[in-house]
Amino acid sequence: MSRVRIAILALIVVLVGAAYFAAEESYVLNITASVKAPPTVVSKAVVKDPLQKVTQDQVDDAYFRVTGANLATNFDPDTFDCQQADTNFPILVPINTCVFWVMRITVRNLFDNPISNVMVTDRFGAELAGKPLDSGVPVHVEVITHSRGNSGGQLFETQYRLLWCVTGNLDEVAEECVKKGDERDLLMPGERATLDMLVFTKLNPNGQIKLQKEGIYDPRFQEYTSPCTPDMEKDLCYELNSGATAKWRDTKTGAQMSESTDPIKIGTIQTTSLTLNTDIDYGIVYPGDFAKDDFTLSLSESFLVAGGQEVHYSMRFDPVPCPAANADPDCPTGQDYPFIGDYVVFKRSHSETDGAKDNFLGAVLNSKDTAAGADGDLSDHWFVKFTAPDFTGCSQKAVSDAGTLPDSEDCASRDLRGRLTIQVTGTDLMK
Repeated sequence: MSRVRIAILALIVVLVGAAYFAAEESYVLNITASVKAPPTVVSKAVVKDPLQKVTQDQVDDAYFRVTGANLATNFDPDTFDCQQADTNFPILVPINTCVFWVMRITVRNLFDNPISNVMVTDRFGAELAGKPLDSGVPVHVEVITHSRGNSGGQLFETQYRLLWCVTGNLDEVAEECVKKGDERDLLMPGERATLDMLVFTKLNPNGQIKLQKEGIYDPRFQEYTSPCTPDMEKDLCYELNSGATAKWRDTKTGAQMSESTDPIKIGTIQTTSLTLNTDIDYGIVYPGDFAKDDFTLSLSESFLVAGGQEVHYSMRFDPVPCPAANADPDCPTGQDYPFIGDYVVFKRSHSETDGAKDNFLGAVLNSKDTAAGADGDLSDHWFVKFTAPDFTGCSQKAVSDAGTLPDSEDCASRDLRGRLTIQVTGTDLMK
């Protein structure tokens, strides 16, 4: 916010009777005011590249310190990485997944005179934990425990509260930033201060209880545990923070002032989105044979419960590597099986009636459109058509002396393979 100066000029003309003043005599009173913008507290959900501020090991270590998940008997810390969260608006993150942000808070003094007793407070969402990234910044992070409202108060949720003394030192009893008699007591005109906080999702109380009592890490209790639905406000149903509030004292007037930012909203999405019905095995075929099989790709049941959401996916067909240690004598380790992909065609079923022309590289499914009352496109039915090549010298039309098709051992054979990878490329809440 740029500094704004507004000069207000009021002209008051006083006219009184001629008995007291000479004719046409008047007086002018000038009234002015200078209106200035207060310090602006900027709270952003993201530093666009958070791994420039924190390492992956630091993130994982912070998660382990808060949850103790690395002590669970079924948890492998060497294969665990808390994932970098979405940084673009609208911010959407997967459920049941540890994700992290670096949240930056900046205070700027736009006055012409110093300000003092500058304190910033904020609260993270109950699903989150956090820690400052710069140990030299005088910041206090406290954990607040309160009942979630369960019967008997048996389950408790913790919330992280931030108190940052931009100037001075923290008086924890009064919860104020007090002067200490040095250069840190003032934020000078034009000066700014910045705090970077690591913020990450944690286990909910049920998950912590299971971990403490049974020594089991259960990812079902990893926040966030519920997806947003389209009927929620702006489709973003969680808050990263409550909104940073700055309080300070004007050294010229002595007045105490404050300013707050809005909360940063987050949306959550279901991650287990697709199911695949079966593998395809054409068995023994002869050169020139034509075979057709199919598979169905569907939205998972849990994803349907989440409401109107879209799933974008793409498919890739690759050769299958030969097994290790030369386990297959016909396929040396380090090579691939002969690729069946050169002889197959993928075709989406004509029975699909959703009107969408899905393709191999960018297909879309969507769950129920509640606004339209329709079922949406819940599954894609794909046919895989295979024509066996004649590289063996054994034609489908060749017959033996008995007038029958030759047995497989009468012809040179090849084991053709391919691996179809279906990759979810994105999920979106439907509008």
